[in-house]
Amino acid sequence: MDSKFSVGERVRIKMENAEDPKRVPKYIRGKLGLVQEARGELVSPKDHHRRPPVYSVVFSLDEIVSGDQSTDRLFVDVFEDWMLRE
Repeated sequence: MDSKFSVGERVRIKMENAEDPKRVPKYIRGKLGLVQEARGELVSPKDHHRRPPVYSVVFSLDEIVSGDQSTDRLFVDVFEDWMLRE
């Protein structure tokens, strides 16, 4: 798999994606995270086409919930076409 993003790279999740309007949770849109793992391409017969590669992205909880003081983190699998290099 040719990965556009590397493990440890900072990425921002797009606010909108005209090609794929529903496949990322709204609470991570516009948020900054770190690529934790490149998971590869997801093949889904229901889509009838290849999807972009998927990455596990980790977010600090204070990035998601403003003012949160914990050290908790949130891991979300995100399609490459939703990610921007920060």
